[in-house]
Amino acid sequence: MNTTTDISFRPSQSDASKSYAFDLFKRTAKDNVVAIKGHWCDESEEQTFMAGFSGEGAYIIEYNNEIVGCFCLKEQDNSYMLQRMYVEPSMQGMGLGSKILEHAKNVASKNGKFLDLEVLFTNKKAFSIYKKKGFEVIYKKPLGYGMRLKTITTH
Repeated sequence: MNTTTDISFRPSQSDASKSYAFDLFKRTAKDNVVAIKGHWCDESEEQTFMAGFSGEGAYIIEYNNEIVGCFCLKEQDNSYMLQRMYVEPSMQGMGLGSKILEHAKNVASKNGKFLDLEVLFTNKKAFSIYKKKGFEVIYKKPLGYGMRLKTITTH
């Protein structure tokens, strides 16, 4: 990446950006989902994805004015939940995920809340990155772990 100003987050408001987000999810996470569930059903996966990737907190990531990813940051009672974070494979390893985590951490910290996320058991690479960034496992679900950033400060 050239500079941090090359990246921007914008609300996902159009059907086209939501469709892009589901397509990216399918391209980047389908193998992990199949490894856990044993199958993939386009219709049910899209329905579940779209239910969570809607409303306030759903974002499209742009780099040099091109869409390169998506994520959701949803406010909960005592935390913000970072969900549906997907980056184009060609852009992975360039620091976009770190920028998203930094943004989410700043929002949570500014509001005096924790930052939580969930990761599939099969996504060992992401799990390792989250651990290095300071997240700790706080619960297990049938498909993965719930994690919380342990170093949130309130202002």
